[in-house]
Amino acid sequence: MIKIRELTKNYRKINVVDHVSFNIEEGECTALIGSNGAGKSTLIDMVIGDKKPNSGQIIDQNKLLNSKNLGIMFQKTNFPESIKVKELYSLFSGLYEDPIDSETFCAMTRFNKQQLDQYAHKLSGGKRGYLILLYH
Repeated sequence: MIKIRELTKNYRKINVVDHVSFNIEEGECTALIGSNGAGKSTLIDMVIGDKKPNSGQIIDQNKLLNSKNLGIMFQKTNFPESIKVKELYSLFSGLYEDPIDSETFCAMTRFNKQQLDQYAHKLSGGKRGYLILLYH
């Protein structure tokens, strides 16, 4: 379980995250929903360690918030028009010490040979998300 306690982040004396508390229980998938400017991205950045809170605590006793356990799906994903799915797989897998093999990648994403050979920017939003989740 991950506990978020009274997390606060200020920019130039403006509270963008104001004393937020919640738990993420084991096996849960958590989504943050709110209007533009509500502080969702800043909160996520603090939880994953990209930004430091001004106050509050993130309690992660099981050390789940590390790159081996963490997956983040961005709101929007854009790929260069000239890169194919199989080339992105090759690029991303080269960035990791212990990447998944291409067979496992295809089984997880259900990409067939034709989809591996297509340009990544032509994938549906859900299929683009597969590529990002697997390597972030």
